[in-house]
Amino acid sequence: MIVQLGTVTEALNRAWYQKSSGQSIKDIQKRVRHPVHKWMAATLDGVVEQTGAVFEAKFMLQ
Repeated sequence: MIVQLGTVTEALNRAWYQKSSGQSIKDIQKRVRHPVHKWMAATLDGVVEQTGAVFEAKFMLQ
């Protein structure tokens, strides 16, 4: 259930971050691979356009 809640709230978390920080998120759900170890891969929740930092939207219970 936590995974489903995270999926549903991801867009909300992204919108909140963009509005509160004034920064935009790009490359939403982009799949990336490690440049050397091709078997290592990840799907990013997004990348902060201004800094290149990875944006991770998590759902956490108390």
